[in-house]
Amino acid sequence: MAEEEIGHAFSHGTHLGWVWGRDGTGRVYLDFLSEHRMTDIDAMRYFSDGTSEAIDVPLLGHPVTGDPEEDEERGRQFFERNQRVYAVLRERGLLPPVDANLLSQDINEFLLSGGKIVETNRE
Repeated sequence: MAEEEIGHAFSHGTHLGWVWGRDGTGRVYLDFLSEHRMTDIDAMRYFSDGTSEAIDVPLLGHPVTGDPEEDEERGRQFFERNQRVYAVLRERGLLPPVDANLLSQDINEFLLSGGKIVETNRE
């Protein structure tokens, strides 16, 4: 295992987050997240056996239909989903606590979550 089970690194507008752990079957994994102020967030789980799986990340946008009622509902669902995804990433340890990320990422989270940032309790 790595020296740090959970870590964050910040440099030049980039945030990297990682978590080492074991899944329910005992396989060692590394959850790895990267985000840059000018691009989206990518996150993957890499297993010691060479397999990997994607981790949900916030969406950057959603399609519109031109129907105001339908578009309002799609927007609501988009923001609610992003709020949940950000909260899960924070609970997993891949994102730092609220207001501890780079300012540009805090702003992106605020905008992509419909102007809301959901705090979680991590014990």
